[in-house]
This record gives sequence, C-alpha cells and structure tokens, in this order.
Amino acid sequence: MGTHVLVVEDEADLRTALVELLSIWGYRVITACDGREALERLGVGKEPVVMLLDLQMPVMTGDELLDEVSRHPPGRPLRIVVLSANLDVHRRESHGHVTVALNKPVLPERLHASVESAVHALE
Repeated sequence: MGTHVLVVEDEADLRTALVELLSIWGYRVITACDGREALERLGVGKEPVVMLLDLQMPVMTGDELLDEVSRHPPGRPLRIVVLSANLDVHRRESHGHVTVALNKPVLPERLHASVESAVHALE
C-alpha cells in the first residue's frame, strides 16, 4: 500500500501499538503526541491521507485540531478516524473530514476496516 497514516495519540504505549499494527498492514506511519504536533506534521513532507485521532490530549485536543483542520484544510484530501474512550459519535461524524468515530478500546479488525474505508473514500 504505502499510504501515509498520521497517528495522533498522547499515550505512548497505545501510539506504539497503533504504529506496529498499521505497519504490519502496509501503511507508512507518521506520529504526533498532540494536536499541535499533528498540525506540524500535516504541513511538512509527505502529507498523510488518513489520520487516527485521539480526542483527549494535552496542548491541543482532538476537537481543537478538528476545528483547525476545518478552518485551514491541508493541501491534499484527508480522512480522519477518531479514536476515543469518550465519544459523542454524532457530533464527531458530522465533521466533514471524519470518516468514522470509534470507541476505545477498538478491536484490530475494526480499526483495520475503518482505515481501509477511509483510504478508499479518497479514491
């Protein structure tokens, strides 16, 4: 595949696990530990086409990042898979870039299907 995926997650162990899974599935993974770092990643080099986004993070929350992406869309199409332990699914999925919102913990099979769906939504 080689599709770039940006993982935005403040919990290091979960971020590492997501990177390992995505790499096994053939994705190229970029990481960020908060929304501000994610914005930097969106503007430099190979922009991701899919972002896995935690909502509860320090510095800049996932909701704040979603608002920023709405105001200043990245240079190429971006689909977002929200991962959170505390979801208001309808509010998240109403955001234009959000493909799906998943509750943590998420089964690897469900995560894989959601990322694949996000990738194919851009084709």
